[in-house]
Amino acid sequence: MQRWRLGDPVLLKHGLMSVPPQQVTTAVAQLPALFLQAVLSCVAECLDESPHMEYLLSWVKALLIAHGPALAAAAGGGTALRAALAGGGDAGAAAGAAAGRAGAAGGGANLAATLRALRQVVTRLHKDLSSTAEGNVYLLDYIVSAGQLQQQLRQQAGKQQQQD
Repeated sequence: MQRWRLGDPVLLKHGLMSVPPQQVTTAVAQLPALFLQAVLSCVAECLDESPHMEYLLSWVKALLIAHGPALAAAAGGGTALRAALAGGGDAGAAAGAAAGRAGAAGGGANLAATLRALRQVVTRLHKDLSSTAEGNVYLLDYIVSAGQLQQQLRQQAGKQQQQD
């Protein structure tokens, strides 16, 4: 895996977009909890402006699965115990402890803001896609109806030619 320079947003975005889709899960698993806020912020920004929605949503999914307990603990200001209960066992406790270290540096409020921004972007994308899909359903219904009407007209014209 390549080494990321998470302090530079341009390099972070380049690094994020250069990971092959099949290696996103591996990259996320190797990401320290300290850098979750920077990566989530970059993903939210990219989702807002990039056409690679499916790829970026795979990043969101992988981040939330791999670092969910740490994110919950850091964003909610929780303890390692709460993360252990949410994450189940030693892995959750370790993630909660890592999040506690990340949140102790003042990242908890920033992480909560980043998660809210990510939620807003995903909600907006969902609304846009659902309205597009709904419009496509109506358009397909129209095309099918027009095709059926055209077929009926052809059949009537064929019958009329046979009668003549």
